[in-house]
Amino acid sequence: MDDDPIPLEQLYAAIEQHIKDAIPGLAYVGTMPDGIEVVPPPAVVLELAGFDHVDMDPGTGETAVEARFEARAIVPVEEKNCLHVAAFVAAQLAVLLRGQSWGLPIGFADFVRAERDWSRPELDTFAVWVVEWTQVIYLGEEEWPWPTELGPAAAGTTADGGPLSQGYVEIGRITDELPAG
Repeated sequence: MDDDPIPLEQLYAAIEQHIKDAIPGLAYVGTMPDGIEVVPPPAVVLELAGFDHVDMDPGTGETAVEARFEARAIVPVEEKNCLHVAAFVAAQLAVLLRGQSWGLPIGFADFVRAERDWSRPELDTFAVWVVEWTQVIYLGEEEWPWPTELGPAAAGTTADGGPLSQGYVEIGRITDELPAG
């Protein structure tokens, strides 16, 4: 994922933007600030809840992990139909997750659950639903540990089907000239 070896900031930004676009009536979408009192409701607060092991190696030098995300739909209890509104936002989030990679080269979101949430005492004065999903993401820098190898093309065809002759292959690139250097 570009030049950032741990792409969490880019991932959060992409998730936030997709949620804002899908649910335009929200006053806030983002990570939990230092205090809930600075979050204008209705809101969706995102949290990376953990990483789990994945039995896959992308073959790029990066580490594949299954990230567990939680999004809390937060509506003040003073708002009319607050439980209905929070449940509706949670349902919209669950629908948004289907086949979602947020426009990034990561795995698709896998919806886990959506339910009322009482796990945060600081949110007791709100109607809260939590939506959880997992998603394979890649951490670390992409690496190519082998030097660029050059050599005469011994056999094969060109892109237009003609025979290769006096060509050279440079990691999947065919050229008629030996590279300088």
